This record gives sequence, C-alpha cells and structure tokens, in this order.
Amino acid sequence: MVESHNLTVLIENSGSAKARSVSVKINPSGPFVEAYSGSTSEFTEEIPAPSSHKFVFTLDIEDGAKAGTYSYTILLSIDYIREDGEEFQLKKSIALKISPQADFLVGKVATDPAVITGGTTIRLNVPIENIGNKDAESVKAILKTKSFFTGAKTDYLGDIKQSLEKIATFELEADRDTIPDNYETDIKIIWTDGDERLEEI
Repeated sequence: MVESHNLTVLIENSGSAKARSVSVKINPSGPFVEAYSGSTSEFTEEIPAPSSHKFVFTLDIEDGAKAGTYSYTILLSIDYIREDGEEFQLKKSIALKISPQADFLVGKVATDPAVITGGTTIRLNVPIENIGNKDAESVKAILKTKSFFTGAKTDYLGDIKQSLEKIATFELEADRDTIPDNYETDIKIIWTDGDERLEEI
C-alpha cells in the first residue's frame, strides 16, 4: 500500500450569493482507498461569492496500481445551503492520474558480526529494491539510529533501475554502555526524479 497522498479539491462559488454549510465528500474506489489517518469528508461554514475554498483529503493507493488516468474512480458530492435556506447537492466525477514513480522495499538486514555487543564495530548490509514503475536516480540511504550508535550512517547507491536491488552498507560502533536490547531504526531513502527530490522512510 502506497500511503499518504494528499488530494486538494478547489471548490469555487461562481454565483452571486454565498453558500453556507458546505460539505464535500469523496467516494474513492479502484486503486484509491481512504487513508487510515484521513477522512472522506470535509466541511467549511461558508464560501462567499465570488471566491473559492480548498478541501484537502488523504488517500492511499493500492499496491500494484498501474500508472495512468483513472477518470472513473472518484465521485465527489457537494452539499450546501443557499442564503434562502434551500439545500442543494451537486455530484461530480474527477480524474486522477498515477504518475510512474520509484518505490522501495527494504530487505532483511545482515550484520557482521552476526552478534552485536557493546563496544564493537559492526557492518550493516541493507538490501534496497526498487519495486516501483520508474528508475530511481541518485539514491541515498540514511540510517536513523539512536545516538549511542556512531559511525557512517549514509550510503550513496547511485541509480537503481526498476526491479533491481542494491546493498546499502553502514559501518557503526555500538557504545560500550549500550544496554542489551532489540533496537529498531528507520532508514530514509532519498532520490531524484528529474529536477524533483523525493524521499521516504
């Protein structure tokens, strides 16, 4: 699941009277689904005439969705009250386009030595595969470890083509006073797509 894509819908009141209690609801389908942390409805008290208001929604995209335009997927309902108190509803369909983009899968981490103890220098090998539908350029991996792990936390991988994998290598030292435990860490992946700089964690 590809998460957290913001969808901004600009609603313009092109009439001569203000619209009150404006509610906009989207009904995603196909490769688009409601985000766990988002909502399919937004509200504003009024939109004066002539002016507009932005409604922001967050959608997820299902794994395996192909690049292209999906004009059938998003139904938009706009409910509002006119100044005379009459309620209205408009229904619109909007087209969304999924652009080709790199996406990454982080594989199982291998450490050398396999057993890590305080005060030792370790090498982490992290497989990073481009599972997206576009080549990734100038890929950089950054390990976001706790402060008691020091050392080289950045590795430049260069370009990663679709369906190919490269190994990010980090050399760290565990502080002698580090308490034995399981330590989870994030890895940030930064890459470029033309002039655009992208990143994910």
